[in-house]
Amino acid sequence: MLQITPWERQTLQLLARGLPIGDIGSSLGIPASEVGLHVTALFTKMGVTNKDDAIADARKRGLVMNA
Repeated sequence: MLQITPWERQTLQLLARGLPIGDIGSSLGIPASEVGLHVTALFTKMGVTNKDDAIADARKRGLVMNA
């Protein structure tokens, strides 16, 4: 089972909505650099190398809703 933090889950959901990193940071009230750390951690945990693969994997796992 994939273990992600609440911050990583929120970041993933906003990525799946198509928000850019800066907007995700604004939505979460954190700097874009911190969003980048969450994204990097997610990619590592999920075994993916890009946003599209992360979103597809998250949808398969039921972590985000299909748009």
